Amino acid sequence: ESNIFSGCGSLSKVVFGGSYTNLKNTFDLAHTPTVYYPSSYSNTWSSYNVGPKKAYIASTSISITGNKQITVNDTLKLNISITPNMSAVGNIYYIKSSAPAIATVDQNGVVTAKAGGIATITVTTINGTTNTVNVKVAPKQITGVSAAPVTTGSVQVKWTAADNVTGYYVYRSTTKASGYKKIATVSTNSYTDKGLTKGSTYYYKVRAYVKSNSTTIQSDSSAAAKVQVSSPAPSTISVKKTKSKTAKITWTKAVGAEGYQVAMASSKNGTYKSIKTVTNGTTLTFTKTGLTAGKTYYFKVRAYITVNGKKVYSD
Repeated sequence: ESNIFSGCGSLSKVVFGGSYTNLKNTFDLAHTPTVYYPSSYSNTWSSYNVGPKKAYIASTSISITGNKQITVNDTLKLNISITPNMSAVGNIYYIKSSAPAIATVDQNGVVTAKAGGIATITVTTINGTTNTVNVKVAPKQITGVSAAPVTTGSVQVKWTAADNVTGYYVYRSTTKASGYKKIATVSTNSYTDKGLTKGSTYYYKVRAYVKSNSTTIQSDSSAAAKVQVSSPAPSTISVKKTKSKTAKITWTKAVGAEGYQVAMASSKNGTYKSIKTVTNGTTLTFTKTGLTAGKTYYFKVRAYITVNGKKVYSD
């Protein structure tokens, strides 16, 4: 429109990407800037006589290189190369992301990952040459993985839920360093693994994944969680004074327990020492005598099973 550059006293160059349009009073300035136009449109620019003009060789291709997969909250720098080099006017291009909720991009080619999925980054030069690249954003690594017995043949694996993911893959091994195999695909942040061998030790890892169209993108594996299949810990414990210097400890039955070990300490976070092994899985109480009047005591209970003649304890 007319006078759009009004007040731009130091304007020296304006670059156009296509054919000439009547500029009329666009440059209402004391010093008209030099106009640059693609040499392929020279015939249409021949009628421009408002001020100085120069032709440039327009771009014909764009190269985009750099890492194409990152993790949520990470950044990457795309390397953008224009051919032929438009050094006379500068490599003028515009960059945009097809999915800013997944990944944003600035005009320097720096991509910032926001959520798992695929974002198409499009680079377009001033004369209309364009190219695209798909950037895959992997979910963040899963944290908070833990595993605990549910029965003497099953364990429950839990982890911290991740935002904006399709689901999770659960892996299991009998060794910490290697041998992990995928055993489950779930949509919630827990999984109960059944049919395990009583007394055996297992290791678990978890990956989050997202599906974008037909592509699945996984996070890195979590740290390993170790568990030995035994009876679970009693879910509750209580204690009360029955008479002077005597306390009765009561706990809930643990599935599959063959017995229980009762431990005592003089402070909550102190050193607990075993005071009784209950050898019957159905006995859920123990009375401790010989305590000191006026002193406070703390108690813990854990269940056990026997494997090859050795006790395997719960938490």
